Amino acid sequence: MKEHMLLNQERVGRCWVSPDTAAAGQMGTWTFTYETGSYGIEDSGAIRLAWRMVSDWEVPQFDSPEKSGYTTVTTDGNAQLSLCYSRYQRPYTNSLLVTVVRGSLKPGDRVIITMGDTSGGGPGIRAQSFQEAGHLFRLLVDVTGSGIFRDVAATGLPVAVRAGVPHCLNAVLPGSVEAGKTFWLQVCCLDDMGNPCPDWHGEVDLKIIGADPEICTYPRKISFADAAGGVVRVEACLALHVGYFQIEVGCEAEGWSCRSNPCLVEEHPGLRLYWGDMHGQNANTLGTGTLDEYYLFARNVAGIDFAGWQGNDFEITDEDWAAVREKTAAYLEEDRFVPFLGYEWSGSTPVGGDYNIFFRGDSPCFYPSSNWVSAPNADPDLITTPVSELWKRFENRDDVMAIPHVGGRCGNLAFLDERYSPAVEVHSHHGTFDWFALEAMRRRLKVGFVASSDDHTCRLGLFYPGRGTTPSGGFDVASGYCGIWAESLSRESLWRALRARHCFASTIDRLCLRTSLDTGAFMGDSCVLDGEASFRVEAIGRYPIDQILIYDWDRVVADIRPRLADERCVRIRWRGVIPGGKHKSTTWDGTLSVENGRIRSAENYAIDRADQGIQMHTSSSVSWLSTTSGDYDGLLLHLSGEGDPVIHFHSAQGNCSVRRSELMNGTVKFTFAPHCSVEFDLTSALQDGESCRCTASWRISPDGEEHAWWVKVLQTNGNAAWASPIFTSGT
Repeated sequence: MKEHMLLNQERVGRCWVSPDTAAAGQMGTWTFTYETGSYGIEDSGAIRLAWRMVSDWEVPQFDSPEKSGYTTVTTDGNAQLSLCYSRYQRPYTNSLLVTVVRGSLKPGDRVIITMGDTSGGGPGIRAQSFQEAGHLFRLLVDVTGSGIFRDVAATGLPVAVRAGVPHCLNAVLPGSVEAGKTFWLQVCCLDDMGNPCPDWHGEVDLKIIGADPEICTYPRKISFADAAGGVVRVEACLALHVGYFQIEVGCEAEGWSCRSNPCLVEEHPGLRLYWGDMHGQNANTLGTGTLDEYYLFARNVAGIDFAGWQGNDFEITDEDWAAVREKTAAYLEEDRFVPFLGYEWSGSTPVGGDYNIFFRGDSPCFYPSSNWVSAPNADPDLITTPVSELWKRFENRDDVMAIPHVGGRCGNLAFLDERYSPAVEVHSHHGTFDWFALEAMRRRLKVGFVASSDDHTCRLGLFYPGRGTTPSGGFDVASGYCGIWAESLSRESLWRALRARHCFASTIDRLCLRTSLDTGAFMGDSCVLDGEASFRVEAIGRYPIDQILIYDWDRVVADIRPRLADERCVRIRWRGVIPGGKHKSTTWDGTLSVENGRIRSAENYAIDRADQGIQMHTSSSVSWLSTTSGDYDGLLLHLSGEGDPVIHFHSAQGNCSVRRSELMNGTVKFTFAPHCSVEFDLTSALQDGESCRCTASWRISPDGEEHAWWVKVLQTNGNAAWASPIFTSGT
């Protein structure tokens, strides 16, 4: 137990926390003790215990001692106290408010707040789901009832949140490699919330899947005995001949197995695939962790090639900006890791909304939408709003990019300027936003597509959704990535490729995707056709490709299902999103029942959150918990019976029924509201040795109009990728 106190501690008092450690996502009990100083606290005075908005620590409750989250307050003083959950100031928006409602506290009286009180039979309270070396609680007091709160401990009350129990493995390969050249592979051990586990020291076996086992040299075993931070990186692998491959990593003793992302091997490739996550922030603004922790995680744990920093502009002080510039420059190591300097222009949607601003090199200054939080520690002369004024600031510059996204505020595409915006962001931890891509296409904008994490938890490139309904626990999906086809892993090459829209968006499985025309045009290019051409798609997934949707602008022209269907296997998948605002999630909790048949088995489909999915199933019914933010969630049912089973679907969004025989002719879809629907179709179980590579083509003919040809590709597990369009014209 450590004590933390201010210099005038004899007046305001002192405070401490016990214990000062926690396991991510695990239950526990924490007591926060405040001892009043010489001021005491008068009637109507208050104590506030605050923690960051970016924390999915279970929301405390005060009425059910037998349930989790039960939280109490006691005192040895002669006063009556009330306790409630109360919003505080950004970034410490979570707080408990203790108010002296009768009597007063004299100097030396103690107040004890117990989060996770188990005295009534409850299990405690669940700690936040992500690790953090120094998760800070602030204990503040208002000794006079004035509404003015002062910190008791100058440094706060730090609780070290460590990884939970080792749960699974994660394996990463480069996006592509040249035949005859060496490459790296990386394996890490994660807990059930996606945190690396530094204390696991087992051994794993590796083998090639989906390709000739002699396509490359690699270690057959890896020991974690000397692993740094739960991660092992092997640099000396060698690609021997062309093709693609994945590595399956397993630990028989633990019962773990995982597949890596696919790696493409080519002879003298003109372009190579690099993976990055250019959107996140740390404790310098709203997020958590130091800048060193932020970039080290991206490079050493997530295993990404390039990165970015996107703190909310209205929180960035001049000191913050100097620190971000310094660290971004320090971590630049071309051919290994390339970070880009930037910030998030965070104006309200009517004046532009969220635009991620990137600089090719250094920038002594930045132009915020406001200095609402950072004032007076930011230069007010640099404030620039609406975002159209920012374009004037950037006039004639080729070292700046602006990518709109759907986050705390929705990027307003009416302000988009193609001189600075080569792409829009279609996926992040905020959700999957096909509607945003389609809006860009309806507006006939010449933009490509990227994805990111928008991570705030210091896990850039490997974010997993948390638990609960707090601001950082309400996210429904995991990280996204930007795949860039570039000549080399350098700032200049990546910048040119992104400006040329040689990029695509992928969800967490890092699908390999490229499109081209047989005339030579590549993903993102704009060209004039003088005759017919073939639009070609090549997709390689971590799992088999299940669906390829080919678009012309905002219109689906082909829906390709490359896998054979099994009439016994029914997939039910739903998705919904509330577009435009901060609250995007739709609730799908529900049940289904089967009439004239039996459910042999039921499996989760594309469920991202560890606290959701199937809750119960019998031979005739299934119940589940689910929320979506534009992504798919769902079920896979294996049915038996001689008749024609009828599936009755009941959810928070709507109810419907469908016969299995109706699915013989294709997908049956029910729309409950705009951007909110459920689909029923037939699918099949994964087969041993099933290929994860799929190709498709579409014949196009010039007709005097301009067209945008692009694809969305889905895997069997619901993970997806979006290719930037190829823009064509010609007569």
